[in-house]
Amino acid sequence: MEGRRLGGIAMERAGQALGNWLGEKFEWSQDDREIAAFSLTLILSSAFLLGLVTVLSLTFGVLVEAYVMALSSGVLRMFAGGAHLSTGWRCGTFSAVTVTLVAVAAQAVAPAVAAVPAPVIAGITAVVALAVAFAMSKVAPVDVPEKPVTSELQRRRLRRMAIAVPVVWGCGWLIWLSIGGDGATLAGAGIHAVWLTSTAGLLWETFSVVPPGMRFARSLDDLIGRITPVK
Repeated sequence: MEGRRLGGIAMERAGQALGNWLGEKFEWSQDDREIAAFSLTLILSSAFLLGLVTVLSLTFGVLVEAYVMALSSGVLRMFAGGAHLSTGWRCGTFSAVTVTLVAVAAQAVAPAVAAVPAPVIAGITAVVALAVAFAMSKVAPVDVPEKPVTSELQRRRLRRMAIAVPVVWGCGWLIWLSIGGDGATLAGAGIHAVWLTSTAGLLWETFSVVPPGMRFARSLDDLIGRITPVK
């Protein structure tokens, strides 16, 4: 859901400015300043995304469902990495719109999903969890240009965590599905709508780490670049 650079020009400049200011104040080394700038840019990008998701999802009445999808995708992304758009503005806007649309669709089809036998939903959950874990074992982590994986030990740790996330996700959902029943809710959102968006978030992040997802991100970024001058 993002590009070759993690943040937009304004976000990068703000992150770099804050990192340099902190570096001067606390007399940090250049490496420490660069790490701080990267971290602050990430925080700014995340804040922009979260704010836009909140506004859009509240507008359409799908706040919980949207947050669940963003969380499912975001947690896995912390360890797996994935494709990026070229600026934070493009990335945040596209991600927020996608999350909101999926949440709206999930809320609309949730009644139909509720009619599906519980063992079928449990089976789908298990298959998704195992498939994502297998994909992570093959491709994770995908380097972010601004913060590449610098050691094999770090790469192994990130891969193990990326594999663990879908396994824990699957176990958690199987437990909730078994004890919650069809009437279970999360902050007012029905269990089936939440399950749909949570599953979509995990699958979307998985798509972003495989070659087709990366090609899609590059094509989308080129398309956005042709139709809008906004960086």
